[in-house]
Amino acid sequence: MQVIIYGRDHCASCDKTKLLCQMKSITFQYHNVGSDISVDELRSKVGQRTTSLPQIFLAEGDTIRYVGGYDDLRSALQRMH
Repeated sequence: MQVIIYGRDHCASCDKTKLLCQMKSITFQYHNVGSDISVDELRSKVGQRTTSLPQIFLAEGDTIRYVGGYDDLRSALQRMH
């Protein structure tokens, strides 16, 4: 499993998401919204209007699933274990 994080610099929830992954030894990719991907591209990936960051996906094998934000990821990880 890999976590894909779309966030921005100086975003507390984005930093918490990366820290959570590190603490649980989960590999993650971090993409900076604005420099690595545009807001419109992110909205297209999410499939709805997004107003907050981070936006998080879980990749397992060939499947990539939209999770939501930091709290959503935390809940998803708790359900898995």
